Amino acid sequence: MTEESDVENDPNALRTHTLPWRSDAANDFLKKLDERWLRRSSSKNFVIPKMRRVTGSSSLASPPQGVAKWTVSTEWLEKNKNIQNTRRKPSQSLIQNPMI
Repeated sequence: MTEESDVENDPNALRTHTLPWRSDAANDFLKKLDERWLRRSSSKNFVIPKMRRVTGSSSLASPPQGVAKWTVSTEWLEKNKNIQNTRRKPSQSLIQNPMI
């Protein structure tokens, strides 16, 4: 068997799917949150199970309702201009960029 098929059959592997609409700023923010959580949890002696992560294909999902504008990639928006925005407008508190 190849390594790829081993991963597909591995119950301990976590397959992730990238979100092509997510901005670099949003990815950086989430990475910092993960790092912070790992530092805090390791100092409190939490047991964190190790799972092998395997990157799968990109997700076809559009951004969810109420997502902050700074989390959506401008490149993705340019490519998907024809998608109608029929979603509710988020409150002003959701639009603020926590990276500022």
